[in-house]
Amino acid sequence: MSATSGAQKKPPRRAAKPAGKQPAPRRATPAKPSYVPAEGEKYMSQRQKRYFREVLKGILKSIRVNSEKTIDTLKDDVAALPDDNDRASKEAEFTLELRERERERRLKQKVEHAIKRIEDGEFGLCEECGEKIGIERLVARPVAVYCFECKQLQEHREKTGA
Repeated sequence: MSATSGAQKKPPRRAAKPAGKQPAPRRATPAKPSYVPAEGEKYMSQRQKRYFREVLKGILKSIRVNSEKTIDTLKDDVAALPDDNDRASKEAEFTLELRERERERRLKQKVEHAIKRIEDGEFGLCEECGEKIGIERLVARPVAVYCFECKQLQEHREKTGA
């Protein structure tokens, strides 16, 4: 009895799509290095403002690139696909793509608002109470306009309808 006769061979796994055809994931918020303030550095110093302005401009650039890719994607002719299932799949992809662009359109408005706040000297301060938002929170979400406490209060009001 040979070593392979008792064991069953598993069929090779088949990928859903060939590796060359899978689109690279696109994100409006590109990975960015974390900001570490210098010891004794004043809150919203020129260095910090410059860092956040560059991060925000990077997000705008990413949104613009994604938008251009969407335009190219939408130029694909769905009617040319011979199979109804293929057409339906492609139309579902288009719908998801458009939904993602709509989210990025709203993000773009927030990014532009944040850049204006940098120029006006209001960036990093809560729009509700005027307190510092905090570097850690701004690194995590550069478009934040509320400090942690005011954001929690706003979310609570939304949840309770108050």
